[in-house]
Amino acid sequence: MLVACAPEPTPAWHQESGYRWREAIVPKGAAGFTRMESGKTGIQFQNFASDSVLLKNRILGQGAGVSLGDVDGDGLADIFLAKTEGCSALYRNLGNWRFEDITKRAGVGACDRHSTGTAFADVDGDGDLDLVLHFRTQQTNIECGTDVALLRGASLTGELIGGWDTISTVGCK
Repeated sequence: MLVACAPEPTPAWHQESGYRWREAIVPKGAAGFTRMESGKTGIQFQNFASDSVLLKNRILGQGAGVSLGDVDGDGLADIFLAKTEGCSALYRNLGNWRFEDITKRAGVGACDRHSTGTAFADVDGDGDLDLVLHFRTQQTNIECGTDVALLRGASLTGELIGGWDTISTVGCK
């Protein structure tokens, strides 16, 4: 009798109208999270909101958001981390829990914005992911300066495809 251990095969992608999906691989073992050190993953990011900003607008203390999506078409989930103060970051997934910061190359830092949310979606229906960023350009007045920006064609492999467009603005009342 011959017995061997081999890793389970990666589930196949299923193509649907306008999207694709595959079964999640859920390893057996203890539930929970495993701490991944930044030196091994390549992700160097920390969100921060200063006391002076929070005194002007407490909503900015609720966080800025995380988006996962395959922006370069390699089948791996890339990570966009929105930042409340300072530059947001896009990390390209290299596999095996290693990531490369491609923020500057892709032109998606949005350093001048107080980000409060983000998502990847095919907003314009052209078959690739677009990056949606909810942000505030002003620090005061909850009803003033809330915007949503869209980076069209987030094929973020190195060149900026179209730039940021403001697609919705909640004006001052």
